[in-house]
Amino acid sequence: MNSTAFQHKCREMFSGAFPYDFSIVILNIKNFKLINESYGSEEGDRTLRYVMQKLEEGINKGELVARADADNFFLLLRENKPERISKRLEGMIRDINTFNNEIEEPYQMIFQPGVYRIEGPSLDITVMQDRTKTACRNRKDYEDGCCIFYDSAFMFQLKKEHDLNRIFEASLKNGDFKVFLQPKIWLKDGEIGGAEALVRWFHPRRGMILPSEFIPLFEKNGKNANWVYLFLRRPVKY
Repeated sequence: MNSTAFQHKCREMFSGAFPYDFSIVILNIKNFKLINESYGSEEGDRTLRYVMQKLEEGINKGELVARADADNFFLLLRENKPERISKRLEGMIRDINTFNNEIEEPYQMIFQPGVYRIEGPSLDITVMQDRTKTACRNRKDYEDGCCIFYDSAFMFQLKKEHDLNRIFEASLKNGDFKVFLQPKIWLKDGEIGGAEALVRWFHPRRGMILPSEFIPLFEKNGKNANWVYLFLRRPVKY
């Protein structure tokens, strides 16, 4: 079953459904491209078929599994309790990795599940699927294998990041970013021995935007390279 067939089947099953009767899950195989690189595309295709087979074995009657794209799979589960969903997914992933029992050098596949517990069955299926992807992407580095559940706060943060990205270039040109030097004092004689450079964003309409809001975002999307421009071109405050 592909994603289109999955959506069609979901619409049929959601007819007459109540809130939280179902949950949609996306399962992403982390670093799947390494399988293709190391063992070849034929082995990669065989692995995807194997994963699909094991997921089909792990679902119950009235549930669905589909190949989404690349190394992503969608599941529709008749579950609504987070602990129950997490337990079932952990079991499926454990069953997938049972092939390690027969090989000398185990290759552990790491899955990154994202879950949307369906509040309103009438919501567009594509939106539901997008919410599972949003949950999947909103995981910390140490949360590999953990089941991440969609939260409306994720979308609020996503819109906020999009907004900051949108106004970045104009703010850079307008000189809204200011560089301050915080002195470092030698304790032995009280003289200034150096300084820490600090960037502050003063937007004409929004006021001061905290570094904790924009620095991690710009480091993530590559805009941090523009800080060099700031240090070279902007006046420094002491």
